[in-house]
Amino acid sequence: MRIIAAMTGGTAVRLRAVATRGVLDLHGAARRCPSAGVPPRRRRSLGALWYPAQPVRWPLVLLLSSAVIACSEPVRAPELVGPRNLKVLAEAGPLAIERVVYVPIYSSLYLADHAEPIDLAATLSLRNVSQSTPVVLTAVDYYDSDGALVRAMLDAPAELGPLMSAEYFVSRADRVGGSGANFLVHWGLREPGPDLLVEAIMHGRDGNAGVSFLTEGRVVEEAARKPVAK
Repeated sequence: MRIIAAMTGGTAVRLRAVATRGVLDLHGAARRCPSAGVPPRRRRSLGALWYPAQPVRWPLVLLLSSAVIACSEPVRAPELVGPRNLKVLAEAGPLAIERVVYVPIYSSLYLADHAEPIDLAATLSLRNVSQSTPVVLTAVDYYDSDGALVRAMLDAPAELGPLMSAEYFVSRADRVGGSGANFLVHWGLREPGPDLLVEAIMHGRDGNAGVSFLTEGRVVEEAARKPVAK
């Protein structure tokens, strides 16, 4: 193991740390340091890394623990995207309002004539803007350019609480949808309240140029019923 000290007079001071019998001995290396014989005030003015003339000893366990920490994997942050806020329901129950929202998705896109299309990743964002009323999701379906169902994202009805959001991610490598892909989001309310905010953001890269844009959902089907009696 080698430790490179600060520069002194344009010369790098190299100290060889030798572990012997469970201790780290820098005694010999300190004697070779150009600033070892310089008074304390001069040492500070030179800005050199100085070691005392006596051996410096650290327990070997500190060296081993440092090595373990350096080699261990970093702690991963908690998931920031995904349907984590959805509370699965046994059944949707009676809903006062039901709507279906169409959201355009572009898995691939042409940017120039006579050029290959670039692949884009897409994130479907569902946001409950109400401060008090939960939203009930009954289906989140992903369709390709031919109108065929690719994937059903929701296995069972789920509830999205007030001011909560949920996201569904379509990988850049997932080219099945094509340029005409879309989501159909089926949602409802047990009592009157604000509409669910449904958006999708596409992002990708073409060489050194980044591509990113947003699409908004459009209600294509709705059914309003009398409020459910409490």
